[in-house]
Amino acid sequence: IVGGTGFSPWQPFTFPFVQGEPGSVIWQFIALFFFLQPTADAMGMRRLWISTAFVWLFATAVKFSAEALGILTPAPVYGFGFWVEALVAWFGFLHKGQPVRFMLFLPMRAEMLAWASGLLCLLYLLFSRDTAALHMLAAFGAAWASLWFDPDMFRRWRLQRRKDKIVREQTKFE
Repeated sequence: IVGGTGFSPWQPFTFPFVQGEPGSVIWQFIALFFFLQPTADAMGMRRLWISTAFVWLFATAVKFSAEALGILTPAPVYGFGFWVEALVAWFGFLHKGQPVRFMLFLPMRAEMLAWASGLLCLLYLLFSRDTAALHMLAAFGAAWASLWFDPDMFRRWRLQRRKDKIVREQTKFE
């Protein structure tokens, strides 16, 4: 529907680039500037993109489930705030003891920055009671959970099994 409020097939791909307000754009790009490179260095690019996909899928599924159940007020999600939330969480939990400055002046450990970010998401959900805030909180939770899951775990497991099989075959001939 051109100019209407209906669903268009390109919306799942374009919504991260639509912004709700100018302050949101500025915060998200500043957060990308500060958190993307150290997080990518700590996680590796492959794991970062796999974890990003997991966070987006989980947060979006939670948001749509809450809308389907009618437990929260439906609200649109603008921008890539879920990814910024995940980056802050990943940065904080991967650099636990590293000193950082919250809001450029308050010294704290990086892990505390991550927990403070999650607490702000929870407070935002309690304040707004809408699915956009739930999307942010679910992104934080998924980012935290994704650190416990290593996407290369299964590949390493298969390689170890192959190696063990080769060693067993070699020991037959000795």
